[in-house]
Formats: sequence, C-alpha cells, structure tokens
Amino acid sequence: LINTHWPVIFIDRHIDDIVESLEQAERRGDRRAVSPSESRNVYDRRLAAYLRASNFLLPLVRGDADVVGGGTSLARLVRQILGWSRMYLGAETLVLQVTVTSCLQVPPHAWKRALRNVDAVELRVDCLSACMADERELLQEIAQLRRFLNGIPLVYSVRSACQGGHFQGSEAEYVDLLKLGFRIGAEMVDVECTSSQAVLDEIYQSRGTSRLMGSFVELTEQMPEAEEQIAAVFRRCELQNFAAAVRVAVRGRSRASGWIIQEIAELAVTKPFVALCLEGSGVRLSQLLNRNLCPVAAPSGTFQQYCSPEDNYNLLPASELLQARQSMDVLTFAGRQFPVLGPWRSELPRLLSSVADVTLKEQSSAHRCLPESASPDDLRRILGLASVGGAMLIGPLKAEAYPIVNRFATTQAEAASAIDCIHRDKDGLLTGHSMERRAMCARIQALGLCNDGDASARTGLVLGSGASGRSAQAALQQLGFGRILHVVANEEHSYTFTVTVDRTKGERLGLDVSHDNGESLLVESINDGLLGDWNNSLLGPSRNLGIYPGDCIVEINGARGSVGALVGQLESDQLLTLRVQRRIEASGFGAEIVEDLCELAPLQRLDVLVLAEPPTGGYYSIPGAQWLQPTINRLKPVIVETIWPPTAEPQAEAGMYNKMTIPQAAKLADCMIVEAMELFLERLCLCLELWMGTVDGQEEGNRSLEIRKSVARGLSKQLTARGLAIPACFSELKA
Repeated sequence: LINTHWPVIFIDRHIDDIVESLEQAERRGDRRAVSPSESRNVYDRRLAAYLRASNFLLPLVRGDADVVGGGTSLARLVRQILGWSRMYLGAETLVLQVTVTSCLQVPPHAWKRALRNVDAVELRVDCLSACMADERELLQEIAQLRRFLNGIPLVYSVRSACQGGHFQGSEAEYVDLLKLGFRIGAEMVDVECTSSQAVLDEIYQSRGTSRLMGSFVELTEQMPEAEEQIAAVFRRCELQNFAAAVRVAVRGRSRASGWIIQEIAELAVTKPFVALCLEGSGVRLSQLLNRNLCPVAAPSGTFQQYCSPEDNYNLLPASELLQARQSMDVLTFAGRQFPVLGPWRSELPRLLSSVADVTLKEQSSAHRCLPESASPDDLRRILGLASVGGAMLIGPLKAEAYPIVNRFATTQAEAASAIDCIHRDKDGLLTGHSMERRAMCARIQALGLCNDGDASARTGLVLGSGASGRSAQAALQQLGFGRILHVVANEEHSYTFTVTVDRTKGERLGLDVSHDNGESLLVESINDGLLGDWNNSLLGPSRNLGIYPGDCIVEINGARGSVGALVGQLESDQLLTLRVQRRIEASGFGAEIVEDLCELAPLQRLDVLVLAEPPTGGYYSIPGAQWLQPTINRLKPVIVETIWPPTAEPQAEAGMYNKMTIPQAAKLADCMIVEAMELFLERLCLCLELWMGTVDGQEEGNRSLEIRKSVARGLSKQLTARGLAIPACFSELKA
C-alpha cells in the first residue's frame, strides 16, 4: 500500500523517545502494558521496512519534545518536496560554511549567532565525526542542525580528500552519502564534477527534489594560466545541465586571480556561480567579488573550538562582508528577491508570487519573487538578508512587521500600524508602506464615489478589526469621509517581537512584572539593568522593539504556557530570549466605536461598508447583527471585501438571516462590490512599481499600464485554474 504512494515521509523518531511515550500512555491507561524490550524488538524488525518504503526522512533529535517545532519541520519538508518553496540563487546570497565535527556539541546560542544574515547553510558532512559511522548517528547530527535552521535552506556537501575535504571512502559510499542528502530533502546537494560518469548518472537518477551544485576544488596546485582550461572546468561543473549552480575554488596566483576567475566564469556559464581563490593574499577580495551563494564564515569565536583548524579558509563572516561591500560601494541592488510572505495555511503567497515573478520577467527585471510561509521570527530573519530587497506581507504578518521597519513611507502607514509592503533603500534601510490603504482608495475612487458632492458628508463602516480594519480606517480618512464607524471585534489585536539580553554573568534585569495575567507576565516597570540598557540603545523607529510597561512576556527561551515556567527562566543566569506581545489599539483616525449593530438602524446614509478581519464567530456573532442585512437593503453601500478567499459564515440557526453571507446579501440588494482580489491586484501592482523603481515622463505611465495588464492576466489565469470567477476590471485591463 505504501509503495503505491508518493511522497512517503518516515518521521524518524529515536527508539528511546518512542519507548518513553509508550510508557506514558500505559501509565495513563491509554494502551496495554508492553515491556520496553518487546517494543524495541518490534521497532528493530520493522525499521528496515520503514526505510525501504519511504522516499524521504525527517529525523528528530533524541529527547526533543518540541511537538510544534517537529510539525513545522514536517510542513517545511512537504513544501520543499512539492516544489512550493525554492532556494533563492540570486544576487547577494550568503552561504554559511559549517565545518564542525559534531552539530550536537554546538550550543544553541552559537547557532543563533552564526545563522544571522545568511540565506543558506552548507553542511560539510565529510567534517562530521559521524560521517563514516552508523547512518543513525549521522541523521541525529543533521536533525540537530535543522532544529536551528528555521527554514534556512540546507546545502549538503561531501568533499573528498582529493578536493581538500576529509572523505576517504569509496565511490559507492560517496553515492550513498549523497543519496542520504536527497532523502532528507536537502534543498541543494553538492556534487563533485570529477566523479566518474557512472557515479554521476546514478546521482542524476536519485536526486529527487533536491537541486544540484556542480563543484570543483583544487588546493594543491595553482590555477592554470590558460583561461580556456578554467572555462572548461566551469562548463564541466554544469553536470550536463543537471546543475542549478556551479562552484569552482582554486589556488590563486596573485591578488588579480580573483578578478580573472570571475570574468572567466561570467563568459563560460549562464547559471549562478561561485568562483573563489581560496589561498594567498587575495582570498577575501575573491570572496567580496562573489555575488551568488557567496561563502561566509561564522562570526569569530562561534565555531572554532568545534572545527578542525585546516578547514578555516580565512573567509569573512556575513556582517563583515556586508560592511566591506558597503564601504567599497560594491553593494548594488540589481537583482534582488522580493518574497510574498504569509501564514502557513494561506495559498495567497504562492498565487501572488507566481504572478509577480512572471511580471518581473516580462518587464526584463533581474528581481525575482518567491512565496514563503513565515512566522514572526522568520519575518525578522528574512528581512535581515542582504539578498532581500523588500517583501509583500499577507495576513497577521502585516502587524508583525510594524516594529521591524526603520521608517514609514507615510504618516497614514505608521498610524495604521499595518505594513503590507516593505522596500529596502540604497542605504539598506527598510521602509514600510500601507499598500492596502492605497488600494482601497484607488478602488473606491474608481467607482466614482468621491467625485460628486462633498466627501465630508459621506459615512463609512468598518466591520471587523486587525490590520485590514486599521488600513480601511486610514483609507476612509484619506478620502475625506466625514463619519467613520468601526465595529470592534471582542478579540485583542497585537504583534510580537523578541528581545535578547545576555545574563550569563548574573546582572540585574531591571524588570518588574505582574504574575496575575493568565499565562503571561505583564510588564509593570523597567528600571536600571539589562532591559533598561536595551531600551536606551534603540533609536528612531527601532524604539518599537523596546520593552515597556503594558507589554506582555509570553515566552522565554522556548518556555511558555505558565507563569511558573517563565519566572523559572528569568531566575537563571543565561542568555535570555523574551517574546514580547504588544497590543495594538483597536481603533483610531477619529472613528466612532460601535459595539452593537442596532446603532445602524437610525443611519440615513452609508456609502461604504468594509469587511475586515471578522471575529472568531463570524460577522453575525457581533451583537445586533440582525440589523446588517436590513441596513444593506435600505442604504445600498459599496461593499469592500479584504479577505481572500472570503470566509464562510458559521451556520446560523434555522431561518436566521436566511444563512446568507454579507456579500451574498449585498448582491441581492444590487450593491456595488469591490472584491478582495481587486484589492490584491492594486496592491501587487503598487508593490511591483515600487520594487522596480520608476522613471520619468510618459515611459513611467506606459510601464505602470504594462505591469497592470500583466498582473491582471496572471491573476485571471490563477483564478480560472481554481474555478473561480474573474472580477470585471481584470477583463478590462487585459483588453
């Protein structure tokens, strides 16, 4: 049965953890008593069959009880296998070289420090002590590394002794190690181009969903003087066009060798390449010149005690490399990635990014747009990458980005506390934009709603909360609506961020908290100490990342769920990572708060009704919801949808409101409706224009129109593939 399916993933949990969980189930009375030895015997008998039947492996570290983290790792692996996420290979990508002898020995704080500002991590499997040991031990090493990657792509590399590595096994053993890289779902696997054709053919057939990097490393002899010889090596690394990227590392003859090998590579191959001179005085210059998948070292003192001295090629760490490029004015913005970031369950990132990427290609832009499912922590990591020129944000991430940006494009964007588009300027600063607000203004104006009469006489109603609710209020205020009503959902809306302080020497924190706040700690005051110093170190908009009275500490070093667990972490002398939650005010912009929809009964006009993020029970769970449909029938407002796909209302009681959704009721009342996908069309066009830059005169208008036509075609294609209706304005644009 299993063999008839693909993909089959074996979640490889250590037998000790399996036995412990079975014993716990027995103590709870959930299963019959079975001796540990019997469980181990069954596992030993079945393990080989599990491994044969599975296409992919997800190893878990022995003793790791993080169920949520394991689930996230599985979700990432599935996305990688199905091709829903792809490793970005473009400009300014940095790859951390990990040459430790054991991933299990490296402490967590060292991993966190080393992984900052890197696009990918290359694990030199040949450096691991477990490389030629039992496969189960090697899988434990890989599982430990992946615990800390949090979505950072893995480059899996086995370097043989003849290419400056430590692997001295046979060709068959080399192939088996690479196959293991394919089975764990490594985003990229390094393949030595000097392998025999039989080995290469076997690798090509076994590569699964991993991409290949063809590589050649020569450290014993200096690079050839004949340029054609070097060019032939680059072409050989293309692996008969199976390689997605190429890497050549040689001994340079002089400081100029770094320039020479770059020029040869640009003429020899069309794929992303790494061209390095790893010895001599020109090592760091050669490193600086590499723009794609540039190798970087861990910060000084991070990994040294866990690595062999001969594996240190004197490479710069990521932060020093970026500073050097900026000081030399070689940090360009030609060709960046602009991901569309959204929650795990949303298909919008894939839909919008595919449309945006096609548009970028049609406009001959070097930029690329990729989808990414992201948590708040992922958001901070992704926006910290030099290869990222900006991002489009979907869902709750619009609030999470608020404290991360360096500045805001407009006062309305800052006031809305909702950033849905980010752009990095030439100085590397992140600017936050509220494109949803601009999109609402554009669509409402396109309907001619603000062209006749005095806008100050108009009334708008925002139903629901969240980032979309605040953006709607900002839009209505900008359009000059004289009266804005906001129906507040009962839930709080907040964003979270992390604060990290080093308390290993036992310094005073300077924190007073209340324990009477459910499962979190309520900050009452910040005094002299580590947290006071943290706040004082923040300048400008980054002060949003400080911790202040009224904030809630919801997690410390992974511990959450009880006040006791949080206090226990605070009392320890250790590196403290605090996850802080800050509430965003539910209303602003002078809006009138409406708590019961019966207040709609006396309204004489209602021009716009915006459907923002609904409460958990749906819009009809709001008190006085029975007045919604009569008000729509009577006043016929323009309905603006912000959620896609539209949320289905929970089943109402028999006969209650005819069980119609608000858009359905609006259609029956012959109201004009701005569909959510119309807003996404506007938002995506605005983001693309910002990312690609603008030009003066008529050319700018032509370019904007071409972008809009391309986006309309792309969204129409995506909606048609899903069997969904296409908004009328899309057809007009395509024509």
